[in-house]
Amino acid sequence: MEVGPKKGLLIGATLVVAGILITAWKANRILDEISTYRWNQTIAEMQSADFFTEVRSGSGGSKANIIYFGDFTYSYKVQDIEYVGSSYDLKGGMRTGSEGEARKLEDYLVSTKSFPLYYEPVNPSKSVMKKGISEDSSVRIAFSTFLMLIGVVVVRYQLKRTTEQAGAGDADEAV
Repeated sequence: MEVGPKKGLLIGATLVVAGILITAWKANRILDEISTYRWNQTIAEMQSADFFTEVRSGSGGSKANIIYFGDFTYSYKVQDIEYVGSSYDLKGGMRTGSEGEARKLEDYLVSTKSFPLYYEPVNPSKSVMKKGISEDSSVRIAFSTFLMLIGVVVVRYQLKRTTEQAGAGDADEAV
């Protein structure tokens, strides 16, 4: 089944718009996550760390997924004012599908009472254990970029095809 140039252009443009919308949907959170790279660092003391797993059944007979969670409470000082926090990243508690990542963090926190912490300079009560872009934001950015790239390729191909068809039509009229 061959898609005509007009339908092809519509499909390509739709993919580009979908990629933009997926990125824009959570753009504020992505920008907030990027801003954590500029946050100040201090040392925090772990008050409590609880790790647990949740098994989520797969749909349609697919393999079940295990999600690893971590809930934390820590304290830290900024300019002699003590703060208490509980955020792993800007989403809140730790959540990952990687057992290795969860175990590595658990082992690290068990072996040390203090650890580096990042806090927002203008609002020191806002803190995170892990700065940067979260796993789900990275996936969202990669997926939306892929959609936009495929859309641009489809649009370029269809524009080229339309130009070639128009040129062939002009050549037929000249004969």
